[in-house]
Amino acid sequence: MKNIIKITILLTIVSITFFSSCIDYKFDEPDIYDCNLDFQPNTSIAELLTLHPGNQDSVLLIEDDIIIKGTVIANDKSGNYYKSFVIQDSTETGVQTGLLISINEYESHNKYHEGDMIYIKCKGLYLGYYGGVIQLGALYDGAIGRIGEPSIKYHIFKACNGKSIKPKSVTLNTLNSAPVNTLIKLEDVQFKISELGESYADAGENVTSNQLITDCGGTAEISVRTSGYAKFASEILPSGKGSLIAIKGEHNGHIQLIIRNVNEVNLYGERCGAVYQKDFDEVTFSDPGGSTIENLTTGNWTTYKVIGETNWKKTNQGHSSYYASVTNYNFDTSSNSEAEVWLISPSFNLSLLNNPVLNFKTAKNYSGPDLEIKISTDYSGSGEPANATWTNLSATLSGGTFVWMESGDIDLSSFKETSVYISYIYKGTDSEGATWEVDDISIFNN
Repeated sequence: MKNIIKITILLTIVSITFFSSCIDYKFDEPDIYDCNLDFQPNTSIAELLTLHPGNQDSVLLIEDDIIIKGTVIANDKSGNYYKSFVIQDSTETGVQTGLLISINEYESHNKYHEGDMIYIKCKGLYLGYYGGVIQLGALYDGAIGRIGEPSIKYHIFKACNGKSIKPKSVTLNTLNSAPVNTLIKLEDVQFKISELGESYADAGENVTSNQLITDCGGTAEISVRTSGYAKFASEILPSGKGSLIAIKGEHNGHIQLIIRNVNEVNLYGERCGAVYQKDFDEVTFSDPGGSTIENLTTGNWTTYKVIGETNWKKTNQGHSSYYASVTNYNFDTSSNSEAEVWLISPSFNLSLLNNPVLNFKTAKNYSGPDLEIKISTDYSGSGEPANATWTNLSATLSGGTFVWMESGDIDLSSFKETSVYISYIYKGTDSEGATWEVDDISIFNN
C-alpha cells in the first residue's frame, strides 16, 4: 500500500513538472504599428485651427470626420515637453503651421519619433486654448485637456514615409513671422551676458526658467524657456555665439523658444558686438488697470538713496527715445536739496570675456558735482552700497547745455570676475545740483 502511495505521489510531481514546463509565460508585447493606413487626411492643420471661434474661454467639439496629418518636430524625449508632442504641416504643402497634441501618456517619444508622419482622426476631440495658444486634446473640467490613454489608439496613427522637417531660418527681428509651434533656426545669437554662468533651469527644485538670448547688435532678445524637469536643465548656458534650433512657442502673448535637444544649441563661437546693452527703451509694462508703467529698473537695475529723496527716473523729454535722468532741483519750491542716489546695474559675469570694455553717453546741464561712475566685485546686489568696495572709473562726461557726450571705451579688464556691478552716483547740495542724463550703456568684448 505504501509503495502505491509513493508511486502516485511521484507521478503527480512528474505531471506537475511536465505541465508547468509547457505553460506559455507570454508577456504583453509593444504595439506594432502598421503604417499602411486605409484612410487619408482631408484637412490641413491650418484649416482645422480656423474652426475654433477664437474665444479663449471656449472649447470646440469636433463633430465632423476631420483627419489631419503632420510631421513630429518635438516630443518628450528630453523632458522639455510633458505628455505632449508637436506636429507641423509637411513641407511639401508649403504650409508651416504647427499644433501641440496633449496626451495622457508617459514616454510617448518611444512611439512618436521626430520625423514620423502622424495622421489624427479629430472627430470626438476638442480644440481649445491653453496659455493663449490653440491645442488639440480632450475635454477636462470644461477646458482643454489631454487625450486619455485608452482613446489614443482610436485617434492617433503613424503613417509611412515620414521624414524630418528642416527648420525655417529666421532672425530675432523676424521671429514673429514664424507661426507658433513650428521649427526654427537662429544664427549669430548668444545668451545675454547677464545670463552667463547660469544653468538652463533649476533642476534641484524642478523650476522652469526663462533665459534671454540676443543677436549681435543687441537689437532684439527673446526668452529660451526650459523646464526644470528637462534632462539638460542643470547644464550651464554656453557663453559663445552661434546657432540655435528650437520650437517657437508662445504663452499668454509672450513668444518663447523651447529647445528639443541641447545638442542643437551650438553657441561656442567668439561672442560678438555689445555683450550687454541698456538703452532704457525696453518694452513697458501695464498694471492690472491697463495703464503704462515706465519702469527704470527693468533688467534688474536698482536705485539706492543714500541721502535725501531725490531719485533717478526714466524720461524721454525732448527726445524720441528714453534715458535715465536725475536732478535735485525742485521746480515747485525753486530750490535744491541735499542728495546722493545710486543707479546700480545688474550683476555681470565678466570672467568669460577676453577684454571687457564699458561705454555710455551722458548729458548735463546747470552747475553741480560731476557724475561718479564706480565698479564693484563684492556688492551683494541689494542694500547699502557702502557695505561693498567700489572703484572709481574714469570717463569723459558731458560739459553741459544738455549736449550728449560719449564716455570713451573704459577698460574693465582688471575686473574680470563672475559678479560685477557698475553704478552711476549722483550728488547735490542744498545750494546747487546739476541735471544728469545717462543712456546707451554698453559692455563690449574687445
